[in-house]
Amino acid sequence: QDVPTYVMYGAADLGVVGLDVLEEKEYDLVKLLDLKIGKCKVAIGLRAGDAIDWSKSKITVATKHTAITKRFFESKAMAVDIVKLYGSIELAPLVGLADCIVDIVETGETMKQNGLEVGETIMESSVFLISNKNSYYNKKTQILDLREQLAIT
Repeated sequence: QDVPTYVMYGAADLGVVGLDVLEEKEYDLVKLLDLKIGKCKVAIGLRAGDAIDWSKSKITVATKHTAITKRFFESKAMAVDIVKLYGSIELAPLVGLADCIVDIVETGETMKQNGLEVGETIMESSVFLISNKNSYYNKKTQILDLREQLAIT
């Protein structure tokens, strides 16, 4: 979670981080290379058998991915109350705290174990090599050489 912050503020020239974290942070960084590892998705989780009622005027969503969630529901013209949680997000719909969740999903097994099912995918994610913009311009040759080496392997 902190890697983009270190890179953004120049404490590190480069970083390796999931695309979901980059999208959540909304920092102006250079995405150099999709390393094609750590593949997962950010998806909606619902109580098994439930569906989102798009006709409601507002729904409540529990997530740690507040920016991604807000953008997604805005794109659907759906008002949303976001409850920010850091752990045990899967419990929120089960105890009535939220209508659904937005979380990282690899296989969906954790949701299934908690009585939820994976709904709509919001975004695909994998690990990216990123760079600070100033570092990229000042050390472009070195950075592009590294990117090329990583792309070959």
